[in-house]
Amino acid sequence: EFGLWPQGCRKHGAAIVARHGLTLQEARLLAGLPKPERALGVQVNGLAIPLEVISWHTPNAASETAPTKMQAYRAVSSWLTGKETATVLCFDSNSWNLSVDLSWDGPTDPMHSHYDEGMFFSTRANHHLKDTLVTYFGNNPEAYQAAVQLRPEGPLAVSYVRGSRKNPTPDRFDFIFASPDIEVLQCAYDYEGGTRAGSDHGLVFADLLVGQPDK
Repeated sequence: EFGLWPQGCRKHGAAIVARHGLTLQEARLLAGLPKPERALGVQVNGLAIPLEVISWHTPNAASETAPTKMQAYRAVSSWLTGKETATVLCFDSNSWNLSVDLSWDGPTDPMHSHYDEGMFFSTRANHHLKDTLVTYFGNNPEAYQAAVQLRPEGPLAVSYVRGSRKNPTPDRFDFIFASPDIEVLQCAYDYEGGTRAGSDHGLVFADLLVGQPDK
């Protein structure tokens, strides 16, 4: 539809599907990405308030260079900054972070090779979206403590296993972010379900309340 054909040996793209009477309109690619086919945004109609949904696949620094990856993070952060519409961002981050903290300040040196990536996930991010798992754990301390006890060295959930077969490292590469006007009822990860279905990534689920129902 956009006249693009993904480049490289792995021709990644992005997709968004809807059901239960919801309709998708105004599909568009996000401007400024080094690989524009990897970020798709749509307007979702049929809810109490307007909703933007974005599906994004971040470049991998190992095969596509760190500057390419940072350009993608800057572009998506810029697109999100200042948005007033309720927004959900679903993405494969290709980001390594085993921290079990619910907040993180991010890097302080702008010359750091992964500065833009670190800032995207930090409490000082320019955009206003929040990690739905972090939001859920913040509202449910018992569930948070159970996750920390299960993996005290992190991550808070598993969606991808990086490293070699001899030295695998479970990590959380996949996220659902939501703007503060969206209530997070639940967020859960199913690595076994995703891999059984044929993917090398786990499934991520979030139950979100978009717009308050009439009283």
